[in-house]
Parts: sequence; structure tokens; C-alpha cells
Amino acid sequence: MKMRMFWGTLLGITGSLLLSAVSEARIITGTAEYYVDNTSRVEIEKVALESAKREALEQAGVYIESESLVKNNALEKDAVKAITIGTTKLVNNSIKKQYSQENGKEKLTLTAKFDVDEKEVSENLKRVAEQKDLLALFEQEMNSYTDQLLKYEYLKAVSDFNIDQDENLLTEQEKECLFEYMQLGTIDGLQTCNSYAYTAYIYGKYKRAEQIYKIIIENSDSLKWEDGTEKNFYGYMYEMLTEVRLKMNDYVGAEAYVDKALSYDAERPKAMIQKGEIMAARGASVAEQLKHTEKIEKINYVTGNSSRALILMKECRYKEAFDCLNKAILYIEKHPNEDNIRNLSVLYDNLGELYEKISDYKNAEESYKKGIELDPNNMNILNSLGCLYEKTQNYTKAYDAFDRIIKYNPVNSRTDWNSNMKALAYFNRGNIAMYMRKYEDALQDYNMAKKLDPNLENVYVMNEKVEKMRRNEN
Repeated sequence: MKMRMFWGTLLGITGSLLLSAVSEARIITGTAEYYVDNTSRVEIEKVALESAKREALEQAGVYIESESLVKNNALEKDAVKAITIGTTKLVNNSIKKQYSQENGKEKLTLTAKFDVDEKEVSENLKRVAEQKDLLALFEQEMNSYTDQLLKYEYLKAVSDFNIDQDENLLTEQEKECLFEYMQLGTIDGLQTCNSYAYTAYIYGKYKRAEQIYKIIIENSDSLKWEDGTEKNFYGYMYEMLTEVRLKMNDYVGAEAYVDKALSYDAERPKAMIQKGEIMAARGASVAEQLKHTEKIEKINYVTGNSSRALILMKECRYKEAFDCLNKAILYIEKHPNEDNIRNLSVLYDNLGELYEKISDYKNAEESYKKGIELDPNNMNILNSLGCLYEKTQNYTKAYDAFDRIIKYNPVNSRTDWNSNMKALAYFNRGNIAMYMRKYEDALQDYNMAKKLDPNLENVYVMNEKVEKMRRNEN
């Protein structure tokens, strides 16, 4: 298939499985080709290496799945994937980079070799089969790798679809590229299109995201589904379309999409939460909203109670809200797993907010700290802690909290979420600088906040206030 030309287009990824004649290692070569265009060589080389690594890991997974333990269903597919990553290593000095000119553009061809040691694979398979708790070590490494790969998937999508352009709709050329990916009839083609859609969503290009998700749905007939996966796929697609419409404040459109998601599975927790959000936005009574959380609780105890707590908090029914949050926290502590632990950090953020509502700042601080300890990369909780320190006039700690948010870069500094969060952090840090009478620093932070989010509330008022304070001091 001939790929269409976009800025920084991925030309293709190929790989070959080579057997070593002198050792027990299986050497796997991954190759990636990219047009460089407006992307720096350093960035595109990182993208290419991660792409080559993914290809190598997929091949290594095929080898590992051929082991007898997997054939006998002793391990789940996710476990196989984790062990694959844990036993695949980059061969030293094996990375080769070649730049050339093609079609008037600079092209990078990168190859890298990875090895899977047969003996190590067999030992790890047996160890995990006998001691399932060891699987957590492999899964931890897998999650780290996945986070890194996601970073480069964003960068690739930005290049392929020129995501910074002002135009909010897809070009005919972009549509044709998506059609070709979907016509492959493979999960890889589907994942590529989904990556583009989610990146458009993250960048605030909601109409583009909606178009891509619709193209995926309309061209998914050729995909082959395992039992139950088709229903989950369509449920997820319509949940994302719901998110897009919620971002556009189109609650009628969002409701149509979420109802479609629930038609595939009436017990999808995320869709149920979205339904509740839409009900609130469209003026449903508190009693109706609370009744809806009872339905959510039957599907997911934690989500039902946490959703109810937020509604009660808005109504200043703090004692009832505390009861709901404590029920959810206690449940997670009795049933710990990876997803629940992530939810627990958010619950502690909500708990901290509740304590602030009743002016119990000591317990609010402890709650926020627990949430950050559970999820150090949750900048929302760190922002809550910084605002608490600002409220209690602990300006040094507040400054440090907002400074940490500014320096945090999860994916790409241009993402919608990251820009908005950083704009708010610059604004808050500017306020702290003002309190500390560092007016020049405050004005610099306000200017950065305006640049990242021109619509940020109060930044212009505070900028003018600090300008007057600086003039009066001089």
C-alpha cells in the first residue's frame, strides 16, 4: 500500500527475525523510516527507535507465545506481553542511522537489533507460572515502556496530521489515508487511526477527532473480532465521541452518543458516568442525579460512591459526602489492584477538597499528600495542594508545588491538557510571586499564562494589579 505524504510521515516499519548460530539468543531487527521535515533529527530518531522497538517486541511476543507454557494456557496474553518486554534487550552498538534525500525531503532510515535469550525466557515463564506475584515486576516494566511509546505516538500523529494547523476539519488527503489504514482490516491499522483521533482530541481539535472516530466506526466491518471484543470496541468509540461533544458543550449530541455506547453494553461504567454528567448539565434534579449513582454503584461500587460524593459536595451535604468517599476508600483498601490504586489517588484529592470545605486544612493537606504519594504524576492533586498552601499563606511550599507542575511534561508541551494546566500553574505561581513582592517574576508568569491560555480567567486583572503595585513601589 502506498502511504500518502504528510509532514513527517511514517513511511513504514519492517522487521526480520534472525536466528543466532552461536548463542541461545534470538536476534530481532526492527527498521523504521521517517521523513524528517519540520521535526528535529533528535526527536525523529527517538520516534524511529521506539517504532523499531515496538516491531521487535511484537516479533519477540510471537516467539514467546510458542512456548509450551503459553500453549497450555498457563499464562494470559497480558502476562506474555509483560514477560516479552522484560526479556527483550537492545543489542549494544546495534543502532544504525542513515539520512538520505527522497522526493525533495530528508528521510531517516533507522535499524536496531534486540535479543531474546531463550534460556532467560524459559526461566521467566516458569517462575511466573509458579509464582504469580513475580508478574508484577514484569508488568511494571511494561507500563513504563508503554508510557514512553505513547509519548512518541503523539509526536508521530502531530507530524502525520500537522495537528497544529488552524483548520479543524480533515482534508480529503487525510481522509484517504485513514480509509487505507482501516481497509487493511488489521488491529494495527485500527490502532493507528485511534491514535490520530485521540491526539486530535487531546489537542482540542474536537471536530477533527469526531470525524476520525466516525471514519473508524464506518470502516470497521473488515475487522475480525474475538468473543466480546466487538461490543467493547463500539462502546469505547461512542464513549470517545461523547467526550468530544462534552468538550464542545453539546449535551444533546453527547447524550445521543452515550446512549449509543450504552446500547452495546448497558453497564459500561464510563458511559454511565458520562450519562450522569449530561443529566446534571441538562438540569436534572439532585434527586434524579443521586438515583443515577445508585445504578452506577451496582456496576462499580467505588465509582458509584465517588460520583454520589461529588454531587453531595456541591449541595453542601458534607457529612453524607464524607460517608460516600470513606466507603469507596475502604473498599479499595480491601480490594487493591492497579486500577483501584489510581482511583484511590483521585478519592484522596476529593477528600482533601471536602476537608477544605469545612476548613480542616491539616487533614486536607494530609489527604492531598496521600493522593500524590499514590500517583506522583497526578498534577491535578498537586495543584490542589498548591492552592491549599496559598490559602494558608505557606507561600514557599505553594511556589514549589506550582513550579513542579510547570516543569512536568507528560507527553508534549503543546497538548491541550498540558497547556491548560501549565497556564493555570503559571498564573498561580505568579500570584505567589506577587505575595512575596517579586513583581517582575509575577509579571513574567502572567505573560506565560496568557500565552498558553489567552482565555484564562483573571490573569489580565491580576497582571494590571501587579503593574500598579510595581509602579507604586518604585
